[in-house]
Amino acid sequence: MTKVDTGIPPATASAGQPTIRDSSIIMYTTGVYVACLVIANATAGKLFHFFGASISAGAFAYMCCLAASDVLVDLYGRRMGFRLIIIGTAANIISLAFSQLAVRLPPALGQEWLQPHFAAVFASSASVIVASVIGYPITELFETVLWTSLKERLGKKRLWIRNALVKGTGQFIDATVFFTLASFLVPMLLYGDPLVPEARFWSVMTGAWIYGLWKGVLIGNVLFPVLRLVLPFLRARRVADIPELAEAARREDW
Repeated sequence: MTKVDTGIPPATASAGQPTIRDSSIIMYTTGVYVACLVIANATAGKLFHFFGASISAGAFAYMCCLAASDVLVDLYGRRMGFRLIIIGTAANIISLAFSQLAVRLPPALGQEWLQPHFAAVFASSASVIVASVIGYPITELFETVLWTSLKERLGKKRLWIRNALVKGTGQFIDATVFFTLASFLVPMLLYGDPLVPEARFWSVMTGAWIYGLWKGVLIGNVLFPVLRLVLPFLRARRVADIPELAEAARREDW
């Protein structure tokens, strides 16, 4: 039987090691990314106190979202980051559309009592998702460009420095844009009132800045050992099965 040349370079994994295809890495990691992004937006309207500041409950899911993004961008480059931004923005818009449809559908007989609570939850989610649709691409584009630019300048061995710089600056920007929109501007435009009282503006924004730095520095350091283990593991075992990505990912020449 004649062997067909697919144009895909041979597997990069060493002999005897378990392998995982590029398509599987991208599919699974993108699934985690989208799921965590949607959950982060759905839970971001609830704030909890952290050393006197108000922090979003969506921080934990968003941390996993960032880790998934970092893995894909570091393995496959800047274009993959841009595609994730498009996918994430589309997921936010779809979530907003269906959540608002669910709010406006009439409740079944006997469930009328649930409607006010359901509407209250998704009203805050709507503000969060609208803010995310606006602010999310700005922050993600900044982080993707900065991450890949630093990798080109510093090399892939400077993972901790890249992680700290990107998370510290990017998440400070994200927190400022997101909380200003989600807690105040968007709710006032949609409902006439802010999500939290105006008197708490500086408390919420202080919490947002602490949250941004906390996520950027502390969470960046927490994620560092995960990235330090996951990235070499995937590089050693990945099998190229996507012609468009195979050569660039193999050489990491992007």
